[in-house]
Amino acid sequence: MRVSCFNIQFAYKDNDFEVVQTSPLDFNSTGVVSMVGDNGVGKSTFLRILAGLESPLSGSVMYDEKDIYTSLSELELSRLRSILFTERPNFKWIKVFDILEWTVQTWESDFSRHNKFIDEALEYFAICDLKHRPLDSLSDGQKQKVLLARALCQNTPIMFLDEPTTFLDIRAKLDVL
Repeated sequence: MRVSCFNIQFAYKDNDFEVVQTSPLDFNSTGVVSMVGDNGVGKSTFLRILAGLESPLSGSVMYDEKDIYTSLSELELSRLRSILFTERPNFKWIKVFDILEWTVQTWESDFSRHNKFIDEALEYFAICDLKHRPLDSLSDGQKQKVLLARALCQNTPIMFLDEPTTFLDIRAKLDVL
C-alpha cells in the first residue's frame, strides 16, 4: 500500500504559526519510515495527519490514491492503519487478553482463529505471562508492549507508531527496533 501526502499545511487553532508544512511525500508501507527531529517540531502532529486523526488546513493524504478525508470511512481507515501514540488509553481493570481480543474482532470474523493471532502477538513481544493480567497492574514498559501487541493484532498494512520504545528497557527497545 502506498501512502502519499501533498502540500500538507496544519496549525492548531490557538497558534498563529504553522506546526506542519510538507513537501510531497510518497512511500510504500512494506518498509519502515522514520522521522527524527527535535521536540516540538511537529512529528507527532504529522503522524496524526497521516493517520487521519487531524485534518490539515490544506493538502491531502492518500492511501493507494484514495483521499483518507473524503474517500474512506472511519471503519475503512481502521482496516488500513493501526496507531500507537503517546497518549495512553484508559483501560482500567481490563485484562490484556480482552484488549487484544477486541482488536482482533474488528477484522477476523472466525472466532476460532482469534487466539492464534493474540498468542503470536504476545509471543512476539515476550509478554505471554501477562495475558490474564489487568492492564492497570502492569508496569509502564509492560503496558507499552501490550499496546504494541494491540497495534500488531489489528493486522493492517500501515502502522503509525509514535515513540514506540517509550518506557521500554534497553533490551526491549532493541527488540522493537
